[in-house]
Amino acid sequence: KAETIVPNNIGPFTLAHGIVKITEALAALDRIFMYLEYTHQDFDMIVDNVKMQRIPGICGGNLVRNGDFEEYGKFWRRYSDPQYDIVERMPMGKVMKVFNKKHEDHGIIQYLYIDQDCLEVKQRFTITGKFRIESSLNGTSYECDLYANVD
Repeated sequence: KAETIVPNNIGPFTLAHGIVKITEALAALDRIFMYLEYTHQDFDMIVDNVKMQRIPGICGGNLVRNGDFEEYGKFWRRYSDPQYDIVERMPMGKVMKVFNKKHEDHGIIQYLYIDQDCLEVKQRFTITGKFRIESSLNGTSYECDLYANVD
């Protein structure tokens, strides 16, 4: 479970990243899932270049399929009821927009089908992805601040 996510601004996006340590329980699975959630329902999520790679990048490289969205929404599913679309945004190219969420924990999900020989106890993987939030009313972009006090 990646619990440490630190904002790091990259142009119009914020880089989300963390480290997943493979437990015995995770290593025994034939698939796991990751999801992106908890943007307020008044904001749409724009997601791009999602990856999960073994440190130092072996065992097949990126474990997230279609993280650059070149194959539209292939391998991605809705987590609860939001809508999503693949849109062209310059200069990034194709990105996923998640919108019309009824609750902040609604988002997108991908089951990561992984060769069991890839996962060993105490291994660590990096998870990265660029994201930003924008107003669902007018498209205004906002900087993501995980440490802000929100009423």
